[in-house]
Amino acid sequence: MVANHGSGLQRSRPLDRTLSAVGYWLAAYLGKLPIGLLPVEDLWKEWRQATEWPINTEIVLAGRDDEAINTLTWLRGEPSVRTVQADSPEEAMAFLYASIDILPEPHRQFYLMRSLRAFTVEDARQLSDSPSPLIVVLESSEPGLASRLAQKGHHVYVAHGSSIESPR
Repeated sequence: MVANHGSGLQRSRPLDRTLSAVGYWLAAYLGKLPIGLLPVEDLWKEWRQATEWPINTEIVLAGRDDEAINTLTWLRGEPSVRTVQADSPEEAMAFLYASIDILPEPHRQFYLMRSLRAFTVEDARQLSDSPSPLIVVLESSEPGLASRLAQKGHHVYVAHGSSIESPR
């Protein structure tokens, strides 16, 4: 991308790790989000379609009211790490979306536009220097990484699947 500034041409900077939460939201909206990152709302849209009949947030939250309230309380608190286990990491991530989705606007959008799934350790590290606080969603984590992200002002949601394997 090239921008014309007065008498000369100047290259604009590509998306980098200094984007704000609004910058990440806008990049996702424009389809320009860096590879390795996915908005939690997009993760939800894909996950809910994985069954014959699409799953809704009411099903994900059924019987989990206390856990949803605890998740929302965590989001309102100081940056920290929250570890969640479900049948699969994807279900744990869907639970985060469902918990946020019950909020009224503009609170719902406030949290969703800050929520990003990082697919690799390197992707998560890129987010650490974001100038505005994010909700970083990880599937497991390297020791110390989640804590480091929280120390840098981000809420870190670490999703785990069940360690019990299904019978074959």
